[in-house]
Amino acid sequence: MKTQFFDLLADFSVNRTKLQGIYADADGLLEALKMDAERKGLSEARANLDADTFKVLVIGEFKRGKSTFINALLGEEVLPSFSIPCTAVINEIKYSEKKRAVLHFQSPFPSKRPKLADDVERHIAAHRGEKSIPPMEIPVERIEEFVVIPDPGKDQAESVAESPFAKVDIYWPIDLCKNNVEIIDSPGLNEHGTRTKVTTDYLSKVDAVIFVLSCSALASESELNVIDDAIIGGGHEDIFFVCNRFDEIRERERPRIIEYGHQRLGERTKLGSDGILFLSSRGALDAKLDKNSEALQASGFPKLEKELMSFLVHDRGRMKLLRPANALRRQLNKAIREVIPMRKAMLAKDVGELERKYEEAKPRLDAAEKRRAIIQSKIQVDALRMRTEAKDLMVRFVKDCADDVPEWLKTYTLKQSLTFFSRESTKSQCEKIAKEQLEFVQHKIAERQKEWGANVFQPRMEQGLASIKERTTVDMDDFFGIMDEVNTRIQSGDVTNNQRDVPGWERLIAAGVGWALVAPGSAIMGGLGGFKGLVKSILPQIGVCIGMVVLGVTNPFLLIPALLGTGGIQAMLSNKKMEEKLRAQIVKNIQDNLRKSADDSAEESAKKIEEKLGEFRAAIDTELSKEVQTIRKSVEAILASKRKGEATSQAESAKLDDQFKATGNLLDQLDTLTDELTLIKR
Repeated sequence: MKTQFFDLLADFSVNRTKLQGIYADADGLLEALKMDAERKGLSEARANLDADTFKVLVIGEFKRGKSTFINALLGEEVLPSFSIPCTAVINEIKYSEKKRAVLHFQSPFPSKRPKLADDVERHIAAHRGEKSIPPMEIPVERIEEFVVIPDPGKDQAESVAESPFAKVDIYWPIDLCKNNVEIIDSPGLNEHGTRTKVTTDYLSKVDAVIFVLSCSALASESELNVIDDAIIGGGHEDIFFVCNRFDEIRERERPRIIEYGHQRLGERTKLGSDGILFLSSRGALDAKLDKNSEALQASGFPKLEKELMSFLVHDRGRMKLLRPANALRRQLNKAIREVIPMRKAMLAKDVGELERKYEEAKPRLDAAEKRRAIIQSKIQVDALRMRTEAKDLMVRFVKDCADDVPEWLKTYTLKQSLTFFSRESTKSQCEKIAKEQLEFVQHKIAERQKEWGANVFQPRMEQGLASIKERTTVDMDDFFGIMDEVNTRIQSGDVTNNQRDVPGWERLIAAGVGWALVAPGSAIMGGLGGFKGLVKSILPQIGVCIGMVVLGVTNPFLLIPALLGTGGIQAMLSNKKMEEKLRAQIVKNIQDNLRKSADDSAEESAKKIEEKLGEFRAAIDTELSKEVQTIRKSVEAILASKRKGEATSQAESAKLDDQFKATGNLLDQLDTLTDELTLIKR
C-alpha cells in the first residue's frame, strides 16, 4: 500500500503531466501562428520541465553517520557505511531498473594520485593526452572501491584531495528515486577543498539541503561555520538539520539536547522546528530492512520523510511547475493580446496599403535592431567593468587579510605544543600545529568575509547592475517605443496616441528575462519586483565568488607541504625557541600563499561573474529579438495570405478566430492548474 510519502510525489507527477499536455497543445498553436522565437524559448522551458528532478544534497562532517542516513532514506544499504570516515567522492544516486554505476574522473586529471585498479589504469592510459577522461562503467559490487578512502590511516582531507575521481553515479531500483528524486552524497566537510566543490558545483543546483549532525557532538563551531558560510551564503535558507544518533543519548539527557539543538540551529533555517529533527538513522535502516513499522516509528525517521517530501512537493515542486507555467502564460498572452489582434487588423486592410505600410515600417525596424545592438554593447562594456572591479576588490580583500595574519596568530594560543621526547615525530607534530593555526586563520578570514561581502562587495555589485540599467534605460525605452509605433502604424496608421505606461526595462523583465537565467526564483522575482527583483535574485549567485577566492588561497594542501618540504623544520631542531620560529614560518607561508594566489583566484571568480552577466545579456537580447521577429513574421504571413486572394484571407481570418478561442482555452487550463498549485499548503 502506498504511503503518503509517495502519494505526495505522485501528486506532483500528475500536475506535471497536465502541464506537459498544455505545453504540447500550445506548441502546435504557436507553430501555426509562426511565433518561432517564442516556440524556441518554450522548448527550453519544456525540456527543463520534462527532465526536472528533485535533487537532495546530504552533507555533514566526518563521523556523523551520513552514509547510514542516506541508506535509511533509500531503505537499502546502497552506500558503504563504516565506523571509520570513508566517503571520498561525490555520489549521485539515481533511479534505474538495473543496478549499475558510472565512474567520472577529475578534470584536469591530478598529476599526483594513488595506484588504481588495473582496469581503471588501462582506461586512463587509453585516453591519455585527451582533454578529459570519459566516464567508465564499473560493477556495482566494486562501488566501495571508488567511493571510500583507500587508506583509513591516512589523513582524510588529503585522501579526498588526491582522489582522481570526480563522482560516481549510482543507479538503483529504489522507489524514492523512481519518483524524480536524486540523492547527492558529498564527502565529509572537514576540509576546505570539498567545501569549495560543494558550494560551487552543487548548492546552486539542488532543491533541498540536509545537514547531518551527531547528537554526541551537536552543532560544533566548524559545522556552524560551514552552515553560515557555504550553505546559507550559497542562497539556501530552508535547511533540514538531521540530529543523528539520538538513540545513543541517555533518556534523561534528551530534553537538554533537543533544547540545545533548537538554540544553536533554530535561527539558521526558515523551516523552523520542522527543519530540526532528532532521529536514529541506524534504527531506521534496520527497521526498514526488517519491515518493522513499530521500530521505524521509534527511530524518528518518518517525521523527517514527511517534512522532506512535503517541502519538495509543496515548496520546490510548486515552483518547478509555476516557473514553466508562467513562461507559457506570457507567450499565450502575447498571442491573444498582440499577435492575433494585429493579424486580424492587417487582414482587414487592402494588400497594397499593407505593403506600403510595411515598407514604411522597415527603416524603423532596422532602427530598432541598431538600438538592440547598442544595448548589447553597453551591457557588455559594463559587464567587463564589473568583472575588473570585482577582481580588484577580491585581490585587495585577500591581501589585506594577509597583512593581518601576524596579528591574528600573535594573539592565538596553541592547543598543542612541541614535545621533543614523544613517540610522535617532530615533523608530524609541526604539521598538526601548522594545521591548527591555518584553521584559525581560515576562520578569521571567513568572519571578515561576511562583513566585507555585505558592506563592500555586494553594494559595489549592486551599483554596477544599477549602472547597467541607468546607461541603457533611454535605449530600452526607445526600442520599445519604436516597436509600439510600428505596431500602431501597421494596424491603424494613427500614432498620435501612442503612450506607454510601462518603462522598457519593466516590460523586458515582465517578458521573462529571469526565466532565461535558470536561477531558482529569478523569473518570479523579476516579474513581481521589476529590475530590483531581478537584481536581488542574481546577486547571491555572484556573491558565491567571494568564497571561491578565500577557499582557493587558504588551501592546506598548498601551505603545509610548502612549510614542511623546505628543510626549515630540521634547521630549527637545535634551537630552543623552535616553537616561535615555527610560528614565524607558518605566518610567512600563509602570507606568501595569500599574496601569491590572490590574483589568480580572483581572476577565476571574476570569470564566473562575467559568465553570469553574459547570461543576463543574452537573455535580454533574446527578448528584444523576439519583439522584432514577431512583427516581421506577422506582416509577412498576412501578406502571403492576402496575395493569394480574398477567399484565402477570409479563411485565414476564420482560422485566427479559432486560434483566439484555443488560446483562451489554454489560458483557462493554465489558470486552473496554477490556482490549484497556489492553494496547496504544506
